[in-house]
Formats: sequence, C-alpha cells, structure tokens
Amino acid sequence: MKKWVIKQPAKGAPLEVWEYIDSVEEAMKYWHVAQAIRKYGDEKVVPLAMNANGGYHPIPADSKEIVRIVASEEPPNLSVYEMYPMNSPKLRNGWMSPDGTTFECGMYGHIGCASDICKEFHVPEAGTVHNDEALLEHGWIKVMNGEWYGRWRKINDSQVRILEKLHIKPLVDMGEYKKERGIDA
Repeated sequence: MKKWVIKQPAKGAPLEVWEYIDSVEEAMKYWHVAQAIRKYGDEKVVPLAMNANGGYHPIPADSKEIVRIVASEEPPNLSVYEMYPMNSPKLRNGWMSPDGTTFECGMYGHIGCASDICKEFHVPEAGTVHNDEALLEHGWIKVMNGEWYGRWRKINDSQVRILEKLHIKPLVDMGEYKKERGIDA
C-alpha cells in the first residue's frame, strides 16, 4: 500500500497531495532518487515527498508542512473546501463564488483552482476556452494580487460589498457596473 502526504507548503497556501516515501528500500526503486541517496546519504533524502512527475524533495516526518499522511493505493481526493483556504480576511489571490464564498489559491494557482472548482461544483465549461472563463461566465469573481475582475452582468452587489470590506479593488473602472445599477458614481 502506498502512502500519501497531504501538505501545506506555507500558511494559507492550498493543500497539496504528494506520494510519501519513508523507506530507503522504496526510494531506491527510483533511479534519480537512488543517485541522490548514493551522493548525499539516505538520511538527507528519505523520507521524501514525490509528485506525479517524479519531482521530489526530502520532508522530515515532523515537518510543519505535513497536514496528514494517508495510506491507500490511489491518491486521496480532496474537496475544494479542504484544499483551498476559505474566506480568508487576507485574500490576495483566488476566486469568489456568486454567494460570496472565497477560495484562496496563490498567485499562480488560478487555473488549477478553477479546474478543481468546476469539477466539484459541476460548472459547465461548454463554450469557454478554459475553466477560468467558465467560472467568470457563471458569476464567479477572480481575485489577482488584491484586485478583482468579473463579468459585470454576472456578478452581484453582495460580492462587491464583500470585496470592498476586504479592501480588494476592482481591476477596471466600475462606471459601467454602477451605471447599470443606478448607483451614483
């Protein structure tokens, strides 16, 4: 049975699932890891976390990154509620649902997060180039580096109020949004 480490590389970062290898015998099955063990010694390489592409890094059993270790043949499936920090008061990058729930994804994680959200919430992708577009088309708001973007005719006032409370500014001028809703600019 394989082991999987669910880890959080930094506080507030999304959770990641990597294969967890805690024995030298298992690690030696991978030629590139075996080379590192021969060069640096097993105590500097094992235990380790390995991603689906074979990339790896040592991760001590008492690492603060480790959320939990799971034994199963297949990697555990995490829900977006587990994977992405929700409703963070310090949101800088992520997605906001039409009901105002936010999912934080990190500066370069928008596409992966959008894909996970679309799968979990069954957001239709038809007619869109990628999952980012699908979310925007269904009233989600993208937050990038403390600024937000959404489709004017798809978002709602509640979302805008929440973003204002978080001090997240619109990426573009809100004149069209305010004009459509009869709000004084």
